[in-house]
Amino acid sequence: MFTVDLKNLQDSGWYWCAVEIGGYWTPDDGDSVQLTVSSDPAVWVENSTVIGQEGGGVSVQGYYSSGYKNEEKKWCRVKTWSCYPFQDLGVNISDDKNNRSFRVEMIGLQKSDAGWYWFSAGDVGVTVHLTVTNTSEGEINVDDEGEQQNETMLAFFITAGLLLLLTAVGLVTWRLHQRGKLATSRGSDNCSDDVLYSNMVTRAEPEKQPKEVAPTDHENRVIYSAVK
Repeated sequence: MFTVDLKNLQDSGWYWCAVEIGGYWTPDDGDSVQLTVSSDPAVWVENSTVIGQEGGGVSVQGYYSSGYKNEEKKWCRVKTWSCYPFQDLGVNISDDKNNRSFRVEMIGLQKSDAGWYWFSAGDVGVTVHLTVTNTSEGEINVDDEGEQQNETMLAFFITAGLLLLLTAVGLVTWRLHQRGKLATSRGSDNCSDDVLYSNMVTRAEPEKQPKEVAPTDHENRVIYSAVK
């Protein structure tokens, strides 16, 4: 089976879908398809691809134009071209004519239910593809996704922590460096301001005199000091 997707539709009419079987003299196997392009689609669905887990269920929501309100609605499988009744053991089809909408629910899915389906209203319809996954596969996928998210968050916090640590170390190093420069500058300034320059002039000690010394001799023993 192959699928043809037509985009930017403009031309209505008959188309030929075929498979080449043999050479030039061998007729191809094909069939004709009538395509009608209108501003108001006859039938359309919200999602043309649905995925369900084995043992679970899926639902298909669709709509149809007012001209097909009273037409017969069918849900068929393309593989066997067999259609399900409205009330079946595993399929429930509801038709809301007031809102021109339909809903198909399939429960108790099995792997064999996967494939293409066809919803029709009268002589028009739309295809829907169903994928059925194992229950274990679905759980593993969910767990893997959660684990991947956790690893991403952990990597983000580790990177942010390292950046903050490097920033803090850089600030501390810079502050210590600035304090060292300031202390050196202050030490050199204080040293120049606190130095005392002294010029001392002494005179030779006179010979021993009696206990009664004249005032002039006392003055001769004075030490003169000039302090700057």
